Amino acid sequence: MSYVKRAARFDEKFNPPAFVVKQLQYEVVGGSTSYGIQSDSSDVDVYGFCIPPEYYLYPHLQGKIAGFGSAPKEFNQYQVHRVNVNNTQCDFGIYGITRFFHLCMENNPNMVDLLFVPEDCILTMTQVGKLVRDNRKLFLSKQSYHTFRGYVHGQLNLLKKPHANNSEKRQALVKKYGYDTKYLSHVCRLALESLQILREGDLDLRRHGEFLTQVRNGYFKDIAEGLNWFNDSQLEMEEAYNQSTLPERASEEALHELLEECLNLHYGRSRP
Repeated sequence: MSYVKRAARFDEKFNPPAFVVKQLQYEVVGGSTSYGIQSDSSDVDVYGFCIPPEYYLYPHLQGKIAGFGSAPKEFNQYQVHRVNVNNTQCDFGIYGITRFFHLCMENNPNMVDLLFVPEDCILTMTQVGKLVRDNRKLFLSKQSYHTFRGYVHGQLNLLKKPHANNSEKRQALVKKYGYDTKYLSHVCRLALESLQILREGDLDLRRHGEFLTQVRNGYFKDIAEGLNWFNDSQLEMEEAYNQSTLPERASEEALHELLEECLNLHYGRSRP
């Protein structure tokens, strides 16, 4: 399966702000491709971050005074879902750099994964993008234990509702295996990623690709067997959390310095 070309990713009909395309710093293919579990029918997820014009980040450049008048312009993200490109369903999401940093600092699983995709999943990487990727371990913390578990329980809730997703592909999985194997594969992936982060302070997204592919193909005979696996993994996660040498939370000071370095590099001068 080939990756979606840039022209398709930023087709005029999507109408992104011009700077999203021009100031794109880091763009990757995430999702099943980055985990090494994609199939010919898999969707393509393209995500990354850009640096918007200065006045979005420094409100005083818009002539705004904090606490008075209308709110200054902001940019958090540009996102489109379920776009059909050459018979492939695609999701696109480009975040503003500050929003991206904040979500990664909070150990949001979807954002953290983007920092650790294999190199063959990188579509765009400027000097700023490389600086962030080279320092990606700064974002990791024991907070991942809580955020990843939160996402796991979200997937478990969906797994227990056979009709939670009415797409034809998802309903076909339920009909074939008796449950949605994709939701269960997400449960397993998130648990295994959390264990990697807590134990190693690092993340190899494709390490468990073979096992996750088996899970998608009905490795567990039913939901109960899958839940037993997860319950065992929860005990491992708790132990890994207690023994982890990672900080409780990522250093906001260190990441602030990294963010400032990125902005100075992009804008070409130091900020006051």
